[in-house]
Amino acid sequence: MNERRYTQVVLRELKRLGELASSREQDSRLKEISTKLNRWKKGSMSSAAALTEIQRLSGASPLVWVDKADPGIHVAHAVASGFLKKKDFSESAWKAVEILITLSEI
Repeated sequence: MNERRYTQVVLRELKRLGELASSREQDSRLKEISTKLNRWKKGSMSSAAALTEIQRLSGASPLVWVDKADPGIHVAHAVASGFLKKKDFSESAWKAVEILITLSEI
């Protein structure tokens, strides 16, 4: 699987995270995911490793392929909306959205 495909799948898993209910445990997981994404963005973690970690932390179901027509920017918007609905204005939440927008431009 190529890097672009992994990027799409990672974005899909992050969209799923944005739809989860708010809780302290969830906030902790979001911060950890943000850290993993920073490592991925800097190139110190492969997309495959990032995807595995995001799925583990989010409790996501096994890998579901993303339709090629699904633009990343819409996923980034969905995640941002998820944070807003939960009234999560923390630095980690905004950082995660910033990373998503960057990834959607790849």
